[in-house]
Amino acid sequence: MSEETNANRAPEQPEGEPREQHHKPSSLIVSLRRWARVLVAVVSTCLIAGYASDVHAWLDLLSAFQLQYLCVLLPLAIILLAVRSWRWAGVAAVGGIIAGLQVLPWYVPGPNVQRQAQPNLRLVLANVCQENPRHDDVRRNVEALHPDLAVLQEIDEEWRASLQPLIARYPHSQYVPGTDLRGLLALSRFPLLDTHTEEFGISLAPSLVATLEINNRPVLLVVTHPWPALDSFGFASRNEQLKQVGALLASAPRPCILVGDLNVTMWSGAYRRLVRESGLINTRAGFGVLPSFPLDKLPLLRFPIDHCLISPDIIVTDCRLAAPAGSDHSPLVADLRIPPAD
Repeated sequence: MSEETNANRAPEQPEGEPREQHHKPSSLIVSLRRWARVLVAVVSTCLIAGYASDVHAWLDLLSAFQLQYLCVLLPLAIILLAVRSWRWAGVAAVGGIIAGLQVLPWYVPGPNVQRQAQPNLRLVLANVCQENPRHDDVRRNVEALHPDLAVLQEIDEEWRASLQPLIARYPHSQYVPGTDLRGLLALSRFPLLDTHTEEFGISLAPSLVATLEINNRPVLLVVTHPWPALDSFGFASRNEQLKQVGALLASAPRPCILVGDLNVTMWSGAYRRLVRESGLINTRAGFGVLPSFPLDKLPLLRFPIDHCLISPDIIVTDCRLAAPAGSDHSPLVADLRIPPAD
């Protein structure tokens, strides 16, 4: 009886050898796991909600942060793997992949990107921020970039007066006055022909339509600045303005250029309709997301709303952001090659 009992009894742990223990996760791990899951839930919800950008202004705004979603979700996936939260790590990874599919293609050059080609048009777009007091710094920044075509937005009479030394450098210029930050100024080394203003959308904000003559070839230029989509009026106004601009460019002769602070990112339904209908290509394709706004508040939440869109027959040799001078926007610089006439 005693031998049987001893046989069935578990072998004793040898003296001096540590006993096997099941450790509970530390409070730090538990807290990290909990907050990582909360972040994944919030960020993934915002990511998916952004796909309904046509429904409401705030959903449209959520579509703007694809780069941020990517930069948050992939590290969260790694953290959750490290703390053995497998399902939530999978959710974060899937969300990161979805965001990555929106972001990474902007780093892949398209067929009209030829970095070795010789450009014949440097275009600079700068939203100067009308309340920005650093007029001379803006002027010097633009001069240092040596643009062939400079498009300045949020220009009023005070800005126009302070920029006279810059304006005097260009043989061709066109000022379009506007209320509510809609004034603009175009400066060109090439002739600006058939210049006129168009009033697109509900807000009837003035836009510049002109023909550039480059190497004896006409190039249609449209400069526009829709209302920001921060409320129902701005949302409807911007969408209608982009729709009408797209319709104009769809039937326009090539080559053509659309440039401006469009108050829309590449991931908005309004932007997708614009490029689908007009057939234009963003010059930043192949050069990255280039988030241009806002610079003065929450820099980690910057997104791209300053755009230069071109017809596919125009070659892009470079596209980048330049240093701002007191504005909440970075200037956009695009080096282009307009092909010669047949």
